[in-house]
Amino acid sequence: MYPDRCCTPLRTPFVQQCLYVNYRITSKANLHQRQVGFSETNLPPTIRDACFAALNLNISYIWIDCLCIVQDDAEEWALEAPKTGSVYNGSIVTIAATSTASGHGGLFNTQSSSILPRDPDREITLGGRLTSGSSSILRITRPHASKTETDAWAVQIVGAPLMRRSWVCQERLSSPRIIHYTSAQLFWECEHCTLSEDNAIVSSGKLATDTRPRLLLLSLYQSRVSEEWHISPAEYSRLHPLNQWYGDFIDNQYSRCSLTFQHDKLIAVSGLARLIHDKTSIPYFAGHWFPDERWFLSSLCWHRDSAGAKTREYRAPSWSWASQDSAVTFYGLGASAASLHSRVVHVSVEPAATFGSLYAGETVLEGPLLLIELRYIPYTNMWDAPSYANGFSTGPEFHYLDDDIEPPSDMVSHALALTSKDAYGNPWRLVYFLILEEVIEPAEILTMKRVGFGITSTDSEWERELLGAPATRVRTI
Repeated sequence: MYPDRCCTPLRTPFVQQCLYVNYRITSKANLHQRQVGFSETNLPPTIRDACFAALNLNISYIWIDCLCIVQDDAEEWALEAPKTGSVYNGSIVTIAATSTASGHGGLFNTQSSSILPRDPDREITLGGRLTSGSSSILRITRPHASKTETDAWAVQIVGAPLMRRSWVCQERLSSPRIIHYTSAQLFWECEHCTLSEDNAIVSSGKLATDTRPRLLLLSLYQSRVSEEWHISPAEYSRLHPLNQWYGDFIDNQYSRCSLTFQHDKLIAVSGLARLIHDKTSIPYFAGHWFPDERWFLSSLCWHRDSAGAKTREYRAPSWSWASQDSAVTFYGLGASAASLHSRVVHVSVEPAATFGSLYAGETVLEGPLLLIELRYIPYTNMWDAPSYANGFSTGPEFHYLDDDIEPPSDMVSHALALTSKDAYGNPWRLVYFLILEEVIEPAEILTMKRVGFGITSTDSEWERELLGAPATRVRTI
């Protein structure tokens, strides 16, 4: 499988698996026993099978986070969890128990099945008998790709239980190569291609197939992307790391997966964030990047996109997508086309320059600030939004609140205009604004917290009132 590109050994294999919520392998109580030594029979089947697979690959060391990190030691977890991204990135291969729903499901299937459509003109069939006495059939076929293989990838990999876990989003991106153990057969994934055990080419150097998760890392290397994936400079602009981070990663994947402990939301992407920072030197604040004012303001244009609410246990400032216990959707990406209505005076988090847990954060913005009263209206909007996206209106504009609010509910809040952007080829533009609520605390300037996000079209009376409001400096926490 392209050994010159894919299979250069580095250090150790890494194991991805689904575990029961309260299933702990290494704890303070059994740490000494683990260090002295223990029988592999004490391990759950998935981990035991992964060790067997590693030994058969002639690999003597394996990293399994629930075995190598003391699970009930908060201090060790805080120290080691942010390093997992670099551990994955430095591994020989990641062994993924992709179809297994728990640590007890095992790694191996009982009978592999081909995803290739049968074509006698493209295959050679060899019959034989195993040492056990059972018969065996080996089919050798030419590698090719078709919709059948792509559909199988979507079912066996993208739709698998493992891919519903938030931690796996970072782990999959960081791994140089992955062997997926599924209920049908083995699949191979690396930055160059994705292959199946029966030699079907799910993708090979093409952006059209489901390899988008890897574009985030590939986009960090423009020349490498252009050479390996044969794309034009114009198409590369779509692969800007920040477009990939907010759009393909946070929006389409990470925010829609599950976390056992919601306070891990920033920790579970810290390794990937550190890797991007190391390659780009772009400052990072609570899940948001600040290469310049335009990009940062555009990154604040997100709204809740599933049932959920703001976290009640602090882990990020209210303006960060990481403050939500819900999926999120971003607007205004492709920041070069955005017009700015606010300016960024200051951004900070505490502890400073961190990629993991936070205990404080703020941004100071200066822009048009308008006092508004929100009225609840039951609705189904033009995108057929489900009932969780409660609608509030004062006229032509539309609001998405960060928390589920039961009607009737009238709110007195503030709208702070951020950016505006062309409405996808229409003659008007869309204006994006934050919905803010005042926080009563000692401060030199007006202090607020974000409670929602709004959109209005240009050339309306309400839009002119918003953009004509006095420029006000606002500290948002």
